[in-house]
Amino acid sequence: MAANALIGEGGELARLSEESLRELDTVLPSYWKRKNPVDLLRDANLDRFVCALAVGLNDPGVDGLLIIYTPQGVASSDDVARALVKVTERAWKPVIAAFMGAKRCGAAKRF
Repeated sequence: MAANALIGEGGELARLSEESLRELDTVLPSYWKRKNPVDLLRDANLDRFVCALAVGLNDPGVDGLLIIYTPQGVASSDDVARALVKVTERAWKPVIAAFMGAKRCGAAKRF
């Protein structure tokens, strides 16, 4: 929905570099779609979130990142929030994080 909204407003999704795709291949299952938006899939652990964030921050074709977290995977919302704060401390690109699920993600929003 977020990607469709961006495109509907005249924006476009970043094209991930081959290097970024190869890096994501190391942490994502072989059946991931290899395109943007990057779906970390239901069983996403913290390493997937950290790797995907680092890949986006380091890819010269990416101007900013939107992380949408829903409580369905292995990684807890608190762990993801802490990792996002740590990884983005020195980021020069804008990063927006949306934690969906008031009851299960409420505490993560304070990070």
